[in-house]
Amino acid sequence: WAIKMSECGRCQKKIGRHHDKLFCTGQCKSSYHPNCVRISDSRLADMRNDGSLNSWRCETCVGNLNKNNPNKNFTPHPANTFIPEDS
Repeated sequence: WAIKMSECGRCQKKIGRHHDKLFCTGQCKSSYHPNCVRISDSRLADMRNDGSLNSWRCETCVGNLNKNNPNKNFTPHPANTFIPEDS
């Protein structure tokens, strides 16, 4: 029985099956350590509670969407916004 591990799209290190991770729902479909994409533990908990974790996109995919979007007023999904823990 092997524990499935994925690789972080930012640091390239393995992410264990039972560790916190974010899945990009954008084009890359990569996994990330929350700390590698500046998501605090409290923000991650908020994202789980409000459902925004299910539509999170990495900075690259948000940037590509913004670059390819003719709507210049495009605003990334709030789940992609970094909120410092001391806010």
